[in-house]
Amino acid sequence: MNAPVLPVNFEVVTPAPTLADALAAIAAWPGLTRGRADQLACHVRKAMAIQASAAPPGHGPARFTCEAFNATLWRKAPAVYGFKSKNAFSGMVSGCRTVLMRMHLHDAKVELAPAWQDLHDRLPTRERKVGLVGLMQFASRHGIAPNHMDAAALDRFELWCCTRQLKKDVLKLVRRSASGWNWARENIAGWPQISLIRRSM
Repeated sequence: MNAPVLPVNFEVVTPAPTLADALAAIAAWPGLTRGRADQLACHVRKAMAIQASAAPPGHGPARFTCEAFNATLWRKAPAVYGFKSKNAFSGMVSGCRTVLMRMHLHDAKVELAPAWQDLHDRLPTRERKVGLVGLMQFASRHGIAPNHMDAAALDRFELWCCTRQLKKDVLKLVRRSASGWNWARENIAGWPQISLIRRSM
């Protein structure tokens, strides 16, 4: 007796975007001046060259993604790659961010949800606001209410920062966000009484 033939699910894996894909997106961008297109292409080529030279073991082929750039662009000082100033390096990162957004590979900022905006407004200093606005942006985008913030949500925030944002030091950002949240929980009336601790800590 023949055994039943079970259906096979073939997972379709989309290839990671490459330098060629990014340059094609720039070339097809309507309304972009020639000068701006050349500038963006220069930023993209430079960033991909840095990625290729700074890639840690196991990084794999160069790819035009937030995750790949986050793992490589900040491994060494900008001067090592020929940048004469931090502003020049920041300009390259900004250019790559613009193209990543154009390719729907980087999430743009959104308005904070009312509940998050209320908590943001209660923070006493600019430093405190800056320290938590990324977490609030993530939660607003993904429909997470303040009283539903927990370690699992913090893990999702870390993954989002790695894969949908360009960030110099994601782990430091996540730790700072958790620390800022816990400070607010202890010092600001009405703040959700939830302690945030990364589950990997």
